[in-house]
Formats: sequence, structure tokens, C-alpha cells
Amino acid sequence: MSLRRVEQLLKTHFDEAEDALVDKAPSSLRRGEGTEKNFFIMKIDLVGSTQLLWSKRQATYLKMAHTFLSTVDRITQDYGADPEQVEYAGDGLFAYFPAIEGAGEKVLIAAFYAKAAVDRMANLGGAVGALKPRCRIVLHYAPLTVARIGPRAGSILSAIGMPIHRVAKLEKDIAPGVARATIEFRTQLDRKLWKYFETVYKEVTVAIPVPPPPPPPPPLSNNFGNMAANTGLLGALLQAQQPKRPSLNSLMLTDYMAPSMPAAQAYKTEKTIVGYNIWWSRLADELH
Repeated sequence: MSLRRVEQLLKTHFDEAEDALVDKAPSSLRRGEGTEKNFFIMKIDLVGSTQLLWSKRQATYLKMAHTFLSTVDRITQDYGADPEQVEYAGDGLFAYFPAIEGAGEKVLIAAFYAKAAVDRMANLGGAVGALKPRCRIVLHYAPLTVARIGPRAGSILSAIGMPIHRVAKLEKDIAPGVARATIEFRTQLDRKLWKYFETVYKEVTVAIPVPPPPPPPPPLSNNFGNMAANTGLLGALLQAQQPKRPSLNSLMLTDYMAPSMPAAQAYKTEKTIVGYNIWWSRLADELH
């Protein structure tokens, strides 16, 4: 390998890639071609596996990873996941379900059995059972780009796109044992299935601007003496009895201004929907 060879590879693959998506079945795509398809996405990860395996042998990690990934992979494929699109990421798995009629309900059921599989790994005994693994699950629906990517001799169909990164980030915000479905996922389901979801809100306290009270009216000036100044002897007498008023130049400006009042401040709590948690118990009652 050399830098010249690196530059050759970059140019070859850059020229090979299409500038626009094509309308083809994924199986008929050539290298560098891509097409946009809608998918249900399921991401499942073991919780805290690094800490669980810190003092364990590598053979224990292999046994747990093989048991977990292979079982969940089989479950998702049984419920419609594309066998060519599955991705292993450490101790996690991405499964992609083509968005055909009824696929959303199958994804929901696959999530139930995938979690049940992880919960029952504790019954296997040995080092794996002693770890009592738990999982997190994220369910999403989004358009993805399917492209044929990879070295010439081994190019494979791959689903790519920003929704995959969104799913990975969502997983960090949920507790062990929870499956979080996005708004986009639930929207694709028949309304009769919404009973299996619990709405999750995010609460944010925001300030409500309140206008300040109006300033007090300016002090009334005594113009009686000025009015009477032109009325002869009486005016002169009144003018003499009035104390001499200081000129504006000799007064501070603040003496003529009302004290400033701080604006009142109020707050309110806004709730926004961030997703839905699955009611495992309700789903279990229906399936068994």
C-alpha cells in the first residue's frame, strides 16, 4: 500500500458512486448505486456488558455474545427482518424490517421476544447465567438509503442514513429493560396497537415575559402663580409669596424620574412528547 494507491482507490470509488438515487430493487443494484426504501429499525443492546465482563474470561464474552446475538438475529428474521441487512455492533444488533403491510406489528412482537430471550439468559446457568444480562431496545421508522458498498469482490447491500445515528443516540437515554418507540414508529401502527405504549414526556421550564407596570404620572406643576402674574397687584403678591423654584439645570435628572421597577417574571412548564415506552405486561397478556 502507498499514498498513491490510496488516492487511486478514492478516485475509483468516487467516480463509481451515483450522484442520485435510482429506482431499483435492492437486489439489482450495481456497485455505487443506491435506492431509498422505508424501514422499521430495531436496535437492541446489552446493558453494562463491559462492566459485567471486566473480570471474566474472553471465552465467557464469546459465549454470551454468541448466545445473545444469534438468538435475537433469528427472532428478528422470523418476524420479517432482512437477513442481508442485519448489523452487529459490539454487543448490539441493528435489524431492518422492510416497511410492508403489517410489518410494524411484527417488529413490536419481535421486540417482545428479543427482550424475553435476554431475560431468560440468566436461566442458562454457568458464567453467562450469573451475569443476569439486561437489554435496551429502540424502535424507529424512517427512509434509508440501500446501497451496494464494499470491496469489489465482497460488496454487500447496506442500509445507511442519519436515522441510524438517531437510533443509536436515543438508546443512551432509556433505562435498562425498556423499549423506546419513536413517534414515527407508533404513527405507522394501527391505532388498536397504541394501547401497548406509554407516552414519555420531556418537561422544560420556560420564562413567560411579563410587561412592566406603566410608569406613574409626572408630578403636577403649580402654574397658578404664573397665571396670576399678569393680573396686577394680586398677581404680584402671589408671585412674591411663592418660594423660588430651582432651575432644571440645578436638579438631578433622577429627581424628576419615577424609580425603575423590575419587570415581573413568571414561569411555566412545557411538556413535549419524546417517544413511547412499551407496556411489556400488556403485550405479554395478549401474546400468552
